[in-house]
Amino acid sequence: MLSKFVILSIVLVAAFAKPRGGNGGNGGNQQGGRGGQQGGPQGPPPPPFLQNVTDEARQAFFTIVSNENLTITEIDSQTATWASTYGVSDIYNEFQTNRTNFETQIQQNITSVISNLATVETQLETIFNNKDQTRSAINASISTLSETYPIEVRVLLQLRRPPPPQGGPQGGFGGQQQGGNFGGNFGGNFNGNSNSGSSGATRKNRNNKKATTVSSR
Repeated sequence: MLSKFVILSIVLVAAFAKPRGGNGGNGGNQQGGRGGQQGGPQGPPPPPFLQNVTDEARQAFFTIVSNENLTITEIDSQTATWASTYGVSDIYNEFQTNRTNFETQIQQNITSVISNLATVETQLETIFNNKDQTRSAINASISTLSETYPIEVRVLLQLRRPPPPQGGPQGGFGGQQQGGNFGGNFGGNFNGNSNSGSSGATRKNRNNKKATTVSSR
């Protein structure tokens, strides 16, 4: 149950999340921020309060946000002081307000989707359990349901997908990686007993052949 909830949370966040300039600013180093400013494949632009400050100010900001020993509260406090020091408090505060509003909206959307999931799942089950229809009719019904509940349908269909195979050519039941658990802990004894049984049968056959040879003589 817990694993399903974690998967659901990840899927919901991925469904709602949109790129934000704020994350681009917390790149962890000065080069990352400048690269983001150019846009393109190097990343999103930095937050607006970093665009017209000096290199010294930008470096001071990245020093704060890349400090792994600071809590989130401490980072917020120190970056607010930083904004005041370099005269960008207005832009900084506006950015923080927009970010808070965005996160609040995301949370509200997630709450709304979660409250609708049981109803939408029941409707999906009704669609899938109706065997007296073609695949095209099933897809049409799902599309119609998606018009009312686009996120809910997307999330539930994502959860219905089988998990990707783990390992690779060496993975799976018989692979070396998973074999450590399956073949080692469980199959090890099984294989051991099987091999010992085969060896015993081989020795028994050899003894029978020897006995037959001696009696014939």
